[in-house]
Amino acid sequence: MPHIVRSSQGVRIEALCSASRQNKVLRLTGVHLVFTLAGLKAAASVAVEDTVFADLSETERCSVVHVASEDAHHEQTYFGLNCLESIVLADGIKTSTFGQYHWFPAVWMKYASKVLGVKCASSVGDSIVQWLNKMKLL
Repeated sequence: MPHIVRSSQGVRIEALCSASRQNKVLRLTGVHLVFTLAGLKAAASVAVEDTVFADLSETERCSVVHVASEDAHHEQTYFGLNCLESIVLADGIKTSTFGQYHWFPAVWMKYASKVLGVKCASSVGDSIVQWLNKMKLL
């Protein structure tokens, strides 16, 4: 279920994929997580020469060739996803649907969405994260 996210802290990541010889361009918020050879990284911390993946099984490797901040003076529009699966190909690059934390929200959505539905589970999950942040537990 897509939703619109507006942020002035976006990142544009360009990667060259070796097998397909294609350039992939990924635009996302700086906190969203990207799968790299070194593990999950916030998009804002992905660097040139990092390796990202063009498939979910991580067999097609892509080398990051350019990383740039989007215009910080203006909010940009991004599309977020609330879904059963928390690992997706966004613009052809393997990413998490979450920012900052992956494991707990992914497990929450996998099970809670089956009971509550995707929209309700996402809403309740957001409330839990806000509460944990307020209590300084995250």
